[in-house]
Amino acid sequence: MKESATNRFSFENYKNLNIAERQELFYDYIIEIECLTESTAKAYSRTSVNSEEIIKIIKNNSGYGSMYFITNPKYINDIILQSSKLSKDIKGNKYYSSAFKKYQKFLLYILKSKQYD
Repeated sequence: MKESATNRFSFENYKNLNIAERQELFYDYIIEIECLTESTAKAYSRTSVNSEEIIKIIKNNSGYGSMYFITNPKYINDIILQSSKLSKDIKGNKYYSSAFKKYQKFLLYILKSKQYD
């Protein structure tokens, strides 16, 4: 039986997933909930988070080596701010900071489910 979107996109589910599964769930969210293209979903969920500069910003702000360990949306604000100052973000039409904004929105979406547990 296929899991419902409500259960799949819940904080309870998310916190029990490994990093690869969290990344895949974020990818699915971008396509299914945000209704963006597969190429955008791939860029935001996979490509943007693998840059050395981005990983360094994540580590400096959260202590983690991946944004997928961060489960509190307020911790994403500094990462968005710092990534938006990178020359590659400025030249790339805010590609990196946009990915973090979308991840922050995703966290807020899955955290809504926590209120009803």
